[in-house]
Amino acid sequence: MTSFLLFLSTIPTVKLLPKSDRIFLCKHNIRPLILLNSHELDQLCYSEPWQLMYDNLSAKYVCGNDLFSELVNTKHRAEQILITDPVVTRLWLLILFFSTPLHCYYNNSLPEISLNQRIALVEIQHSYINLLWNYLSHRHGDIEVIRIFSNLTSVYLSMQRISQAINTIIRTRDDLSTLNESFDRAVVIDSDDK
Repeated sequence: MTSFLLFLSTIPTVKLLPKSDRIFLCKHNIRPLILLNSHELDQLCYSEPWQLMYDNLSAKYVCGNDLFSELVNTKHRAEQILITDPVVTRLWLLILFFSTPLHCYYNNSLPEISLNQRIALVEIQHSYINLLWNYLSHRHGDIEVIRIFSNLTSVYLSMQRISQAINTIIRTRDDLSTLNESFDRAVVIDSDDK
């Protein structure tokens, strides 16, 4: 989560948003994007076998056997069908970040924004969609870009369903209350937390 927030804090479009919009987007959309960000980190960073073992044990403890199995299957599917291009993953993360909000978990107690603010965010999101489409068209051609977009959408929808289930577990299990509180504190860009 920290790496994604650091990434967002370097994006001029995010920096130029009113603070209320940044807080709205972070509080609504960071948690649902944890799995996709984790996929990106798995692509870019080498992990020692012992790290993977502890990550898996932690995930299994939080998820339980059935959901953990779905999580592993979704991660394998992402590895198989998504292209390994950090530019694509980062642009996809930005597109989803600018959703108003992602409906993986909707909490009425979180901040709201006006219709005009939502329209402005959708316009920003649209510009990132165009950028990703043009980038993929240039690199892979018009036909391949459709397949890549379809794969991105399919994998993310699977991740979103699992993310919603994991977030429900984290929010409702007493033994995970500290983790839930940590996530709630961590979903704000540092400069907005002051």
